[in-house]
Amino acid sequence: MADQAQRKSARATSSERPPKNAVVVIHGMGNQSPMETLRSFVEAVWTNAPWQARSNEPRTWSKRDFVTQSFETKRITTNYDIGGKRTDFYEFYWAHMMQGTRFSQVLSWLRRLFMRGTDRVPPAVKAPWIAAWIVGVLVVVVLIVAEVVRRSWAPESPGFFYIVLLALISLAWSILRRRVLTEVVGDAARYLTPSPPNIAARSNIRTAGLDLLKTLTKRDDYDRIIVVCHSLGTVVGYDILSLLWGDINSKIKHSVTPKSDALEVIEAASAELRARPDDEDALMAYREAQRAYFDDVHQVAKDVWKITDFVTLGSPLTHAHFLLVDDGQRLMRSEEEELDSPRLQRWWQQLDSVTLAVAEMFRARAAQRELPLCPPLPEHTDSFTYDPKTGRGEVPHHAALFAPVRWTNIYAVPRNILWGDVVSGPVAPLFGPGVKDVALAGDVAKSFIAHTKYWATGFGDQEHLEALRAAINLLDRPEAEAWERHTKEVARLTETAAPAPSDGSS
Repeated sequence: MADQAQRKSARATSSERPPKNAVVVIHGMGNQSPMETLRSFVEAVWTNAPWQARSNEPRTWSKRDFVTQSFETKRITTNYDIGGKRTDFYEFYWAHMMQGTRFSQVLSWLRRLFMRGTDRVPPAVKAPWIAAWIVGVLVVVVLIVAEVVRRSWAPESPGFFYIVLLALISLAWSILRRRVLTEVVGDAARYLTPSPPNIAARSNIRTAGLDLLKTLTKRDDYDRIIVVCHSLGTVVGYDILSLLWGDINSKIKHSVTPKSDALEVIEAASAELRARPDDEDALMAYREAQRAYFDDVHQVAKDVWKITDFVTLGSPLTHAHFLLVDDGQRLMRSEEEELDSPRLQRWWQQLDSVTLAVAEMFRARAAQRELPLCPPLPEHTDSFTYDPKTGRGEVPHHAALFAPVRWTNIYAVPRNILWGDVVSGPVAPLFGPGVKDVALAGDVAKSFIAHTKYWATGFGDQEHLEALRAAINLLDRPEAEAWERHTKEVARLTETAAPAPSDGSS
């Protein structure tokens, strides 16, 4: 009864409740059904979290999604966690905007990726690149042989096995072409190719994503937004966040006190991280500075920016140097001069010579501040701020997205192409040492085609789920605690926060 009275009192003082978290999940490629990703994600990340307080009440509810204005998706809301906060989970569903893919579009994209010399294939993708060539050649040979047999060697009275063989080959090709190449690979082919037939779909997806994040930002009941993306959704999320920061950058110029202590600290931390890119302490210091700068922005202009974290799972951004840009294009003179500037000499120092050459266009686009890096690319020697002549001093430039936003990238280490996740990998070598790359090496990484298993249950160890929960960090603990002491801390909190078991009388 006392517990019921406390709950009624809490409802009566709803205006005093703390703001909620908003988690936006962006699904990957393929013919996804609405809520297919979100339901299993919430179950793994929130409902089954070890720090979850035990209760006889339902812990999640599906409610009308008034933010996206979609009748197909729901908002999944939670009860209070052990920190006294609630979370709303949203799915940014975009699969319906990428329909009508033609097989010719897929072939055109694959031709750009595979019709290149071996000296233009980065070492990280050479094995799957060769394997894809072998599979492609075998498929073509089988189709040619089947057609020759059908036309030239067909007996006057074809037998049962002959008919079955041709039927199986025809069925396999139909499935490969429609269900794999067109419906799955086709999403990547169209979204990653800015050709005229794809522009409308790309724009519609990005516009819908921008509208979702802007609407969530304006709502008073959220004080923190976490964007979690999987597979091709990580590219979609990266694009949306880049555009959103560019949109609100002018507002920040006039809202946030420039050169605050937090901004000076994060500039110093970014300079230190660029000087020591492999130093874990420098990375942790930078991520702490990112959160402090977010607090600074949020305090002064809370209706402008609420996104604290960008979490990528199984991200193809590890191959951004030939997926996001056309690495076969020639550089402009201004781009060549930009790449020769002293402030870029040590940025991509860890790349091998082949990858460095393939990544030339990517590096040029990043140097032009078209692709935000983490930490932000310096405007001068160490600083990523500039003076917009507003009379208020220096502010971060339009590609400084990862000043207030922390980026955590989780990937399963590939093993023999089909085990682990060959699609993903580390993104820090390209996007900067401020990205926290988390390499999974447990049961998920050892499983067959791990690309779709980043929040899957039923594995012997929980390495992938612990890493994901720590990255999202719904309890909003300090970084060091969330990562280094996560398991012990949540176990202790569960023990101290869980109510006594009910005897069934209430």
